Amino acid sequence: MSRFSFLANPFFAVSLFLAGVLLGQVSAHAQQLPGEAVNIVTVDGVKLKGTFYPSAAKDAPVVIMLHGIGEGKNMKAPAWEGLAKTLQSKSYAVMAFDFRGHGDSTTIDEPKLFWSLKPNALSVRPKDPKEKETIDVKDYIKSGAAYLPVLVNDIAAVRAYLDRRSDTNKDCNTSSIIVLGAEAGATLGALWINAESYRYKFTPNPMFPTNPKLGKFDTRPEGADIIGAVFLGIQPSLEKRPVRISALLQTSCKQQGMAAA
Repeated sequence: MSRFSFLANPFFAVSLFLAGVLLGQVSAHAQQLPGEAVNIVTVDGVKLKGTFYPSAAKDAPVVIMLHGIGEGKNMKAPAWEGLAKTLQSKSYAVMAFDFRGHGDSTTIDEPKLFWSLKPNALSVRPKDPKEKETIDVKDYIKSGAAYLPVLVNDIAAVRAYLDRRSDTNKDCNTSSIIVLGAEAGATLGALWINAESYRYKFTPNPMFPTNPKLGKFDTRPEGADIIGAVFLGIQPSLEKRPVRISALLQTSCKQQGMAAA
């Protein structure tokens, strides 16, 4: 039997995951703290808007929520926002954000950098060609599979933000990450999880920080910190290009022990 399966009912999927994967690690009744608006800049210069829901418990597992992709989809959908608050009430830290071009994530913080990169220059087509400082999902959704994988950079930026927060504020624990994705957002989450399975932390040599040959790579991949994933209505393709979900998650589930539903 496969280590993971895909469940159609979102509430059943999330409940099963919470009950079976992290049973006993979180409190059933936790103080609910207000969400905090955050700004996160991606590696290619897009400013993402997000809401961080801190846990009342220190070093709590953190849930990264990935909404669906397309016009009108964002982190502020009532059911999505309600699920974030419900998870927070169970002592999870939660990070919800808008993918680029969705919701409030429409600012290109570093236009020169953004437009200098070929994927952006070739596939992002603003209605007004002179508009270089904003991005809308309509600008790239027609490019489909040629551009959508670039949104994995958004998830990577969110993790980098949470890693810094985990180290300084201690109001989340990125050695225990849970991915909660919907539709194409879930598909992008699977792509990101697979990439994390082959990414290793590098520590420069303090005596020779500019010489990469003298630094050290961890033997444990960054993906080992992802302890579980819940996929709600995951799409087996990105704009008609098939995505082999089981193959993407094989390393994480079978070799690193990630649970998925």
